[in-house]
Amino acid sequence: MTTNRPLMLVVNLVLFFCLSIKTQVVSGQDSETSAQGEETRKILDTEVIESVEYPELQVQPSASQRLRIEAINERVSRWHMHWPIQLSSLSLLLAATKADGNYPYPDNERSVGQLDDSVLLAQAVSGGWLAGTVLLSTLYKPYETGREKTSFRPKNKRMALMKERLAEEYLQGPADLGWKLSLLSTGTHLGASLFLASSTTTEDRPYAIAAAALSLTPMLFRYRWLDVWSWHQTYKKRVYGSLSNLSGGFVPVAGGARMAPGAHWQLSF
Repeated sequence: MTTNRPLMLVVNLVLFFCLSIKTQVVSGQDSETSAQGEETRKILDTEVIESVEYPELQVQPSASQRLRIEAINERVSRWHMHWPIQLSSLSLLLAATKADGNYPYPDNERSVGQLDDSVLLAQAVSGGWLAGTVLLSTLYKPYETGREKTSFRPKNKRMALMKERLAEEYLQGPADLGWKLSLLSTGTHLGASLFLASSTTTEDRPYAIAAAALSLTPMLFRYRWLDVWSWHQTYKKRVYGSLSNLSGGFVPVAGGARMAPGAHWQLSF
């Protein structure tokens, strides 16, 4: 029995070693199988994306091409693109300057205070918008920024789709800002002009009324930002429109045995 103990110990060690190696091999095979499955899934996803036609990639000019075009125009147009707001501000500033100190009832303290407040408000609104639009012209270059951010060369359809969707975001951003600026400018200029018209003298009132009328200029002459985004949306709708077709005429019924008036709607994917 004493002689067999070392032998049994050696046998147990050999068995344990063999089991350990087998466990590691099985684990390695499972990891390799999992890695192969993940790689296969990625390949299948890529093939699906490559096989699908996206309207963003069919629009001509594409969003990235439009960014490059507008980035060139922006170098000059950004200095005068805010002219409708600036015209409203200059007319309001002129009306405020004309009315300043011309009290309709100099002996009425309330009337004097109201005119002073209306002039101060008109000067603040007009001066603020003039300074703000000049600052925007100097610092805000959305198309140039978008062109730089989307200047990479796509290696496959997935990257091309990402590039065009990023470019669309840079087209939509200034359009949204332009609409908000137009609304805010019209509201503030119109309110300040009407307040000034109700506080000034009869001789100076036409200037305030003219300023109120010119406060609508940003709504009549839209930002080019809005036009650019609208053009791109129109081009996209034309691509989307080709995916569906509704036509009328005679369609087969009763298994094709006879024809009857009807409508035919076709969808293409």
